[in-house]
Amino acid sequence: MGRYECLAFNKYPWMSTSIAELWGKRYNLLIHSFLKDSVYKPLRSNGCTKRISSLAVFSMSGLLHMWVARHTFRRGYLRTLLFFLTQSLMIEAQNLRRTKFPSLPKWALILETVGMFLPSLYLYGGLFVESFPEWAENNPIEPPQWAKGVVRTLAEKLQIKLLDIEKASG
Repeated sequence: MGRYECLAFNKYPWMSTSIAELWGKRYNLLIHSFLKDSVYKPLRSNGCTKRISSLAVFSMSGLLHMWVARHTFRRGYLRTLLFFLTQSLMIEAQNLRRTKFPSLPKWALILETVGMFLPSLYLYGGLFVESFPEWAENNPIEPPQWAKGVVRTLAEKLQIKLLDIEKASG
């Protein structure tokens, strides 16, 4: 199939036992593969440390996602970059913790990872939540005609009164 193959996007990211596993093996595998081949491996082969190469990958991912923030939300550029740089710092923190306490049970590692990741998610993921009402208003999604019929039929059978959006907004 060529250099790249069709990859699954996610592999149960909530089961990650580390931030490194989350980004390296479980979430957004297409971008991971692209950045590993185009940034991480070339830097490593030119003598950069794993730490520097990883920071460069998260920096590049941050820059790519800043572009997404620019075109989707028209704001949040610094937050976006900070989110991705924070991931690299959290990996280092987990590595440091693992030198002190190397053998924790899997459930504890998952809780540690979720506990570290979720607070940082506000930086980038928060842009989606904060922007959703305005975005949805400016980008309305019209359901297909067949879906409207299915919803009306189900509502009638279940004796649910539907709000007529066309009449209400007119």
